[in-house]
Amino acid sequence: MYDRTLTIFNIHHGFWYPTTVNKCDLKVKLSSNLTVDGINDVGSVNIVIHCNRNRIVKSYQGNKAYVEPKVYASLEDPSDYFTLTPEVDFIYEGEWDKAPVEDDAYDSGFYHMMNEEKDGVHMIQTNQYFTLIPHFEIGAK
Repeated sequence: MYDRTLTIFNIHHGFWYPTTVNKCDLKVKLSSNLTVDGINDVGSVNIVIHCNRNRIVKSYQGNKAYVEPKVYASLEDPSDYFTLTPEVDFIYEGEWDKAPVEDDAYDSGFYHMMNEEKDGVHMIQTNQYFTLIPHFEIGAK
């Protein structure tokens, strides 16, 4: 438990900014549903990322503060911040030590390249912050 290293990718003006955090918890549940058209694979991913009361995480890229998605989009330089935008941002199971990545450098975009070429790529679906023991609980697929 809390033994995973995860990288959150946030897009900002055509670049994906990484936030790599260790000591996270990740639970993957795989299942399938039988539909009229056949079997439909359904899975859920639950992620826990600890932070301090100011919503700051210690990342490989330095301490980063959480901001809401609209605030993140309006930042001049998002290097010291991260956000968790459903259906936009994604999480990669592993460490990312490279600088921000330009989305246009890939024909179908960076997310699609990561999803096609790497295991453990999860699109963020939900995000909740809890104050008693400060942490984020993220639902993904």
